[in-house]
This record gives sequence, C-alpha cells and structure tokens, in this order.
Amino acid sequence: MDEVFASTASGLVKLFEELAPDLLVVHGDRLEALAGAAIGALRGVVVAHIEGGELSGTVDGVLRHAISKLSNVHLVANAAAARRVIQLGESPDSIWTIGSPDIDIMLSTALPALSEVKEKYGITFREYGIAILHAVTTDSPERNGALAEAMIAAIRQSNLPVILIYPNNDRGSDAILKVLKSTEGNENFRAFPSLRFEAFLALLKGASVMIGNSSAGIREAPVYGVP
Repeated sequence: MDEVFASTASGLVKLFEELAPDLLVVHGDRLEALAGAAIGALRGVVVAHIEGGELSGTVDGVLRHAISKLSNVHLVANAAAARRVIQLGESPDSIWTIGSPDIDIMLSTALPALSEVKEKYGITFREYGIAILHAVTTDSPERNGALAEAMIAAIRQSNLPVILIYPNNDRGSDAILKVLKSTEGNENFRAFPSLRFEAFLALLKGASVMIGNSSAGIREAPVYGVP
C-alpha cells in the first residue's frame, strides 16, 4: 500500500509539471486520492474532495479524513457528512452538499443492458450473486484468508452461481486472492480482476444478492434493492 502511494505521488508530480492544473478533483478514501490531495496541497493547487465526511472501515476512514484536511473544497453527499467535515475544522463556507455522483450514474438511462454486459464478459448465469471481499488491513493475512474460505464455503453450500471480483490491493489481499483462485474450473464461479463501473452496475442491478464486505453493499446495492 505504501508503494502504491509513493508511485502514484511520483507520477502525479510529473503530471502536474506537464499540465500545471488550477484544480484537482479527488474522490473517496483510497491511496490514490490521498496522493493527489497531498501533491495538490504541497503545490498550492485547489483540491476538491468528493464524498468527504463518510464513515469508512479500518485505514480507509483515516485516509478519507486526511484527504479532507488536505482539500480546499468539500463536495459531500449528505448533511451528516457535512457535519463531520466541519468537526474536522473545515469552514462551512467550503462545503457543498451535492448528493452522491455514484447514484447519479446508477440511475442513468445510459447504462449498458445486462445482456450486453453478460455477452462482453462471457457470463452465462441466469440467476447469480456478486461477491467482493476486501482485506481488513487491521487483521492478519491468516484471518483474511480464513474469512475468504468461509465466504467461498458458504457460496458452495448455497449452490448459487457467483461472479467473484478480486479485492483491492490493500495489505492482506494476497491471502484472499489465493482462496478465490481455488474456485478456478468450478462452473458456478466466474472471477474477474475488475469490471468497468458501468458494467458492474448493470450486473449488480440484475443480481439476486451481494456478498462480502465491499462498500458497494452499503451504497450501491440498496439503491437497486439488492439484498
């Protein structure tokens, strides 16, 4: 994770030299956004942060608040998030409550059709679930591996076909990946390192259930009524 942060920051330094931007927009609670906000703050570039003030688990929550402190403009999703950004010491005049841009995309009529996405990714399941398990950075690799094993065992027992999406690159993800790769050759599993966001939304909208610990189960799944 620290290497990703360092390499992202290094690449952004070169990009800032080339483009000399007046404004940098960052989103969420990830390492890449933190790198952007830090470089922007150090160079005196205005940084606008989308969805500050949310509550994230483990190290992500720390990163999100750090990004807010490095930012000049706060585009928050709701009143509770706005209050948290104010509690961080940011001026109310720098905060705009705009809702979630993710939900704007989710409700767009321009999303691809489910049949189109299934054909593109070679998915033949009629009924299916989506499973995403990210590493809990405060747990040991062994604990993350055990969580993945429990999830896969439960999916096998359910006999429901499942689309597996690999975890992000946080510490502990290798142990989860090792377990996910054990499903190779099982016709009830289709695994993908990643999916385009619009394609993921189309698949989520058509899913019977979402499994795991991704924030998509908190923000996106309820919008579509997916349990």
